[in-house]
Amino acid sequence: GMKDIMPRFQGLIESIRHVLRGLMAGADADKAKSIAVCGGRLDALAEALGTRNAGVNGTKLFDTLMEVRQAAKRLERIEEEIGKETGMDPNVIIEELRATDQ
Repeated sequence: GMKDIMPRFQGLIESIRHVLRGLMAGADADKAKSIAVCGGRLDALAEALGTRNAGVNGTKLFDTLMEVRQAAKRLERIEEEIGKETGMDPNVIIEELRATDQ
């Protein structure tokens, strides 16, 4: 269930942070801005994933759950990318993260 998924995603979020930090090192100003935005999304995502009791209000909970499910799909794509032995594409990670606010 959801409970088993959380630790995995929290670990993954740490991995993504690590990747973003690495990207930041070699980034020009535009790319850096884009990466910073991703970092913000990542924090929001981590927060959404960490909300056990996301409001007493059912609708709020449902919204949060839907967001988390969307996020989960994206995180799995990112996880796949990070897991590649060779040819990891950091842009995939950035694209997926940027898409989390659509």
